[in-house]
This record gives sequence, structure tokens and C-alpha cells, in this order.
Amino acid sequence: MTRILCWNIAKRKLPWTELLEMDLDVALLQEADAPPSDLTRPVETGPQDYWEPWEEGLYDRGAMIVKLSERVGVEWFRRVFPISVAKHDEIPVSGIGTIAAARVIPAEGEPFIAVSMYA
Repeated sequence: MTRILCWNIAKRKLPWTELLEMDLDVALLQEADAPPSDLTRPVETGPQDYWEPWEEGLYDRGAMIVKLSERVGVEWFRRVFPISVAKHDEIPVSGIGTIAAARVIPAEGEPFIAVSMYA
């Protein structure tokens, strides 16, 4: 069974440490910033341009999907403007940083799409 947590961390750093203390596979985060550099083990957030806000001067946090274990594989979708024709690894979005999506591939079980979003 894949263990998933959804959490609005309000740009706080402590939740990143708490995530590592839980036996989780994937975290769907909202109002997230880059992971702190002093975590006890690395986490995977996908390519930075897949989750960082498009207009950093206007927005300083976003939605993020975080891989926390080796029990799953994660293929992050790139956000593109809604007027784009989406490729197989892209998702059209209109809100800056309000959504992140990824294909989660459990070691056992069927792959599924996970979405982290907030308004």
C-alpha cells in the first residue's frame, strides 16, 4: 500500500523534518518552498522548474509532490500555460504555482496520478 500525506505547510521548515519521521512514500504539499538543506536525508521534488512559482516576485510558495521512499517511482508533470498543447509529461494550469501533478509508480500495485493543489 502506498502511503500518502497531503499537507499545507504554510512555507514552514519544521514540517520537512516531520515528513522524514513518518513512514511515507509521497507527500502532496501546498504553500511549499524548496526543502531545507539541512535535512537528515535527501528528498526528491522533481526538477525545480516543475514546482517553483512562475512569477517569483509575486508568489513565494507553491504546490509540490515529494518522493519520500524507494517504494515508489515518481514522474513529475511539467506545468505549462493553459493555451499550450500538453505533451505526455505536461499539465496545463492557469494559476501560478497552485497545482503540481505526477505519475506515482508503486513497487507493488498500479500506477496512479497524484495532484497537489490549493487556491
